[in-house]
Amino acid sequence: MYDWHELVLLPDRALARLDIAAVNLACGAGLPGCDRIDAERCLRTIDDMARRCGRFTDRVMPMFRAGRCDYPESEPKFRVQAMISHLQRDIGVKYHPGRKTPDSVFEDVDHFLHGIFLSEGGTCGSMPVLYAAVGRRLGYPIMLTATKSHLLARWDALPGGDCFNIEGAGEGISFFPDEHYFQDMPPETIRHCRYLESQSPRHELAGFLSQRAHCFMDRKDWQEASTAFAWANELAPGVNGHGSGMYAFLTWQALKVWDEELRHRLPERLFPKLDIGLPAHHFRELPREIERELIRLRIQQSVLDDPDYERRWWAPLRANPFARPRGLPEMLRIDYRWSRPAARAGQPV
Repeated sequence: MYDWHELVLLPDRALARLDIAAVNLACGAGLPGCDRIDAERCLRTIDDMARRCGRFTDRVMPMFRAGRCDYPESEPKFRVQAMISHLQRDIGVKYHPGRKTPDSVFEDVDHFLHGIFLSEGGTCGSMPVLYAAVGRRLGYPIMLTATKSHLLARWDALPGGDCFNIEGAGEGISFFPDEHYFQDMPPETIRHCRYLESQSPRHELAGFLSQRAHCFMDRKDWQEASTAFAWANELAPGVNGHGSGMYAFLTWQALKVWDEELRHRLPERLFPKLDIGLPAHHFRELPREIERELIRLRIQQSVLDDPDYERRWWAPLRANPFARPRGLPEMLRIDYRWSRPAARAGQPV
């Protein structure tokens, strides 16, 4: 089983050699409910799915050659239709019936491959990943791509080959053009968010980490959420330069919510100032002020969570905010060190 903390440090070529299914499972590790998955068994199941889809496609290829099919002009579309039809109709892959309405409540496993095997079905966050994992095992150039709040698969044999969207997170399959997803969407939004661009392995990993972060946001675990967003930003920084990307913005948003929550926990008066100095860069693509805020909030939460400090200082301060407890300093000086070595995401270490 991969560790996503190690995956973010791999160079592009190394990431490209990894199984997308294993990478997705690694990014869901540690989330509540996801600990029930046997990752190795899951990967063996996907291997078996690919073998079955391969045999099925071989059996129906005479229909394509005879022109007796929905897409006689496109062998790639015929192959994708055969694969997804077999997965849905014969193997039992389906969209979770309880996640189809706008007011549906999603669980953590719904955002990763885990949900397909542990729950009643997948979602648009997991089914395209399964199609890419099965398709790549069959030698198909299936990538992931995204638009607003939606993930889908894409056959991308450019330059020189076919390129089309694969919509299979439901019943059946469709091949909608890009314009179908861009209705009433400003061109600058499409460009800034890289909508419907085929994702590189780095961008795939960034997307999975973003899904991980959103799960922790729902659970109000701001530290895990902001850290996952920050690493997603390392892998997929903005198109307009340092700190301009969507993931940098999401990191900052998570930090703002985290800061607001911690402010409610602070004693009314006399809480020590925090002197964190100038820690070495850990995130190279994250603006320095955002990284410093992440460090400050990590320290502040750690200090507030310390049971000894709570007994000696915070509880007495809340009881009497005008009396400084014995031993409480006016300033806490912290020599902060990241637990993992700093390195540029996607570069050799």
